[in-house]
Parts: sequence; C-alpha cells; structure tokens
Amino acid sequence: MKTLAHEVEAVDKADPEVWLEFYGCFADEAAALNFGLRVTDAQAPMKKYRGQKSLCTRAGDEWSMSFPEWMGMWNACGKWSERGATNGKYCMRRIDRAKPYCVANMQIVLCRASVINKRSRRQSFEEKYGVCAGDFDSIEQMNFAKARFLEQYHRARQRGIEWHFSFSDWWSVWRESGLWDSRGKANASSAVMGRRGDIGPYSKENVYIITIADNFIEGWKTAPNRKHGGRLKKKSKETEHRI
Repeated sequence: MKTLAHEVEAVDKADPEVWLEFYGCFADEAAALNFGLRVTDAQAPMKKYRGQKSLCTRAGDEWSMSFPEWMGMWNACGKWSERGATNGKYCMRRIDRAKPYCVANMQIVLCRASVINKRSRRQSFEEKYGVCAGDFDSIEQMNFAKARFLEQYHRARQRGIEWHFSFSDWWSVWRESGLWDSRGKANASSAVMGRRGDIGPYSKENVYIITIADNFIEGWKTAPNRKHGGRLKKKSKETEHRI
C-alpha cells in the first residue's frame, strides 16, 4: 500500500517551502503525525487539517496554526477518534470569533456545546465588521454577504482600483438600494455596484447600484477607447450613435 512516506519521497524535498506553506512544517514531521495514512485518505489528519484551513481562508478569516500545532491539540485532548460534526462528537472551534484561528484562541468541545455558542456569532460579527446583525435575515446571509464583500475587494485590488470601503458601508449601499436579491451576473437585469463615471476608488461616495446592461452602456459612454485583445479599439460612428 502506498503510504504518505512514499508520497513524501515523490515531493521535491529540495523545496521545503512548499510544505511550510501548506502545513507549517517539513514533510517528515507531517508524515509522523498522519498515522501512516495517505495524504488523500478521507480520515487522514493532514486532509482534515487542510479542510478546516480551507474553510477558514475562504471565509476571509485569519489562520495562524501549523499542522503540528493543530494535531497537537487533538492529541492532547485524546478525542481524535471522536472527532466529527454531529451531536455528541468533538470539534475544534474558536473561543473568540473576532480573533484568528490560533492555538491560544482554539478549544475542543462537544458539538452540542458548539451549537449553543452559535448565538454569540451575531455579537462577534457586529464587533468584527461594525454591522448590526439585525440587518440580516440569518447567519447564512451574513456569511454570504461577507464573502461577496471580500470577493469584490480582491477583484478591485487585482485591477489596481483603490478600495475605501468598510464592510458596514458596503452593506449599507446594498441595503439602501433594495436590490440585494437581484445582485449577481445571471442576466443583463442583475444588479451590480458601479463607480460613477467608471473612475476613482470604490467608496460610499463614488458608487451606485446599477444593472449590468446599464453599467455596460455607461462604461462605453465614459471611455473613448476600450482594450480588445491587448490593443486599443476605437468605437465606430455607428456604435457611438447607438449609444
């Protein structure tokens, strides 16, 4: 049977930065903590670690735990065999949800106790993002809105556009527009957040909610030239007349 030890040999050990990036340790140390299982085994600690870390980073939270630290907590409590997400199982959660995932801010508790503490999520959300939880219909909507905020923030950074929004201001723009449920890219009538004149930063004073179709038209009106395949292409007189 091919075990983690064999897979480790197939990895370029000359570049330990790969292991340090994903697991916060070197290959041999990770293998020693993985119970001799394959990396891809469903019950392998390394796979469970990557799963929780991935959920954390996708939610926009800070992760500051290496695989040895994470596994060390499970070994210390002796509840690894009872780990799970159902009632009566044990799970790892943060003590203070406004702080990052780190050894000092984590504890292993019964899932029943973890569920009880969900009532504090709204309070933690308010403290971290400055938004009243009562503005959302559910915790799921809060998390969805936060993910969309981070998604737009990263897209703006990639495009080199300044971002002057806090989450509370960004959400207030959407809430006051009454078009949150129409947000997306499903069709031309879907709502998006556009900049006035398609210039300047993303800020409360410089954005408005507009349909995809209208945003496209506004973009062509405000830009005399557009890039197509890396070259500037001027609009024809017929196109300018239609706009």
